[in-house]
Amino acid sequence: MILLGVNVYAPKGDAARRQENCLRSLRELKNVCLVNLQFKTGAIEAEGFETLCELESDSLKVTGKKGAQKPIISEVFDVLANQARERGCSYFGYLNSDILVSNGAIDYAIDRRSQAYLFSRMDFDGETDQRLGMLLAGIDFFIVEARWWIDNNWRFRPYIAGEPVWDNVYAAILLCHANAILLNRDPYILHEHHTQAWVKSPFAQYTRFLSALDAYYFSLWVKYFEQVSELRSRNAGEQEEVELQREVFKWSPSRSERVIQACRNLKARVRYLALSAVEH
Repeated sequence: MILLGVNVYAPKGDAARRQENCLRSLRELKNVCLVNLQFKTGAIEAEGFETLCELESDSLKVTGKKGAQKPIISEVFDVLANQARERGCSYFGYLNSDILVSNGAIDYAIDRRSQAYLFSRMDFDGETDQRLGMLLAGIDFFIVEARWWIDNNWRFRPYIAGEPVWDNVYAAILLCHANAILLNRDPYILHEHHTQAWVKSPFAQYTRFLSALDAYYFSLWVKYFEQVSELRSRNAGEQEEVELQREVFKWSPSRSERVIQACRNLKARVRYLALSAVEH
């Protein structure tokens, strides 16, 4: 069994329909235990999901900003890992609440013995069901061995769910330090394409701060994305892409890179503190 967690929220219009489609797809899966992660107050229920009101931190607390209350990814993974261990599940999974998961994704993880599985999505047109292509730029479904996460959660910073960058950084860390597999060739998970209503996030400054601290990992992801896109453009084989993953995702910063990152960290902390002080 894999413990699968989502954070159900209260969307409107088409977003509500996409979320319900996601929840329906999860209820149809085999060999999973479904939980809905909620904050300690103001929980939203979902049919077929056990509601866990265990989230204490949120986007408002970590940033001091006003805006939407969003979970903190590292806390979400902590809760899921501990719940998985308590329930006798070796793995936990987490996904955005508009993703359609196939049993093929679950079977893939169950049939192997890796410590993490990272799934990119296939976009499709909601009206015609036409497949629009794999999204190589990000990860929308994580399956992680609970024991590995508990031993290594110190590597992961408290990014905000629903904000950019976190999935790229978390994927790079997992690929560098765990026996992890990145799956972005076959459509194990689907996502209905929709127009993004981009707005200026009140949490953007916080995300930039964390991504500066994780710049080495993010640079590995960018390098991989650029090279795998080139391989895909010339129809390279799966083995060539697997070898690219192994080549790129290595934790081997040189001494000069470590010094540069230390300076970058100091600059980022000073800048973030200064900007926060001005705003308050």
